[in-house]
Amino acid sequence: MKRTDSLRASSGPNTPRTGRQLEAELGRRLAAAGLNSPRAEARQIARHVLGDEPLLVQELSPRDIAAGRELVAARLTGRPLQHILGEMAFRSLTLVSDERALIVRPETELVAGVAIDAALRAGSAPRVLDLGTGSGAIALAIATEVPGAVVIGVDLSAEALSLAHVNAERCRADFAPGARVAFVHADLRSYTPEPVVDVLVSNPPYLPADERVPAEVAHDPDLALRGGGADGLDLPFAVLSAGWRALAPGGVLVLEHHDAQGRALRAAASAQGYEQAHTGRDLTGRDRYLWARRPTECQMGPKRGRIPA
Repeated sequence: MKRTDSLRASSGPNTPRTGRQLEAELGRRLAAAGLNSPRAEARQIARHVLGDEPLLVQELSPRDIAAGRELVAARLTGRPLQHILGEMAFRSLTLVSDERALIVRPETELVAGVAIDAALRAGSAPRVLDLGTGSGAIALAIATEVPGAVVIGVDLSAEALSLAHVNAERCRADFAPGARVAFVHADLRSYTPEPVVDVLVSNPPYLPADERVPAEVAHDPDLALRGGGADGLDLPFAVLSAGWRALAPGGVLVLEHHDAQGRALRAAASAQGYEQAHTGRDLTGRDRYLWARRPTECQMGPKRGRIPA
């Protein structure tokens, strides 16, 4: 059957005629499949097909209807909506999203906000290091919200960095005055910036080895998910060590982590010599990130190896 014939065959008394009706139909299909946010996803799909205000569209073409239904059909296969639409929202930004890098999620927006606040308090032209930058989301959010920021995004994945460069070009016009971003292909376990930085922020891989992930998360690169070791703490601990090398005296570390890792990371940070180590919670009340400061004056060097909880 040709495409035009299939569109005619799909028409009938229940065929949506307006953007509102199409959105409602898509929402029913998503809800019937058991998705958690069917109405929100239906609205995103309808707006992707029809524009920013689909509810104002009075007459739909058969092509519009088919496009919306095809996107829902793809969603029902388990593919993340961000990959289907090719974009994801992060704070004020709309970024390209595909299989090259982790899909950023709402809790990471909170972590980015904490790092942005620390950078703004650091004075003019703060230097910020984003370890495990992935799509570049955190680095680019900082560049758009902190005037004069010099941001370095580091990642081990060349594919992720290729996506970060795409997103940087997309966002460059929105950078705050004087802000700039550079991306570096390197391992966060050994990378040391020169000169040192005022803020280090990281959303590293941190999932424990045996933790099962939802179907959508399984589409993220495995390199971006598992933190190493049974408890997933190898890479988060490596970020603590990297922070000791990278941060200027008085510099701030903001580290996203698994909700079961807060106590271990607070203890490790304090044992390494950081001050004011405390855990921040996300909007669901779960432990989500470590905040710690490198002392202004400290003779203590970094300790080696894993530090037990």
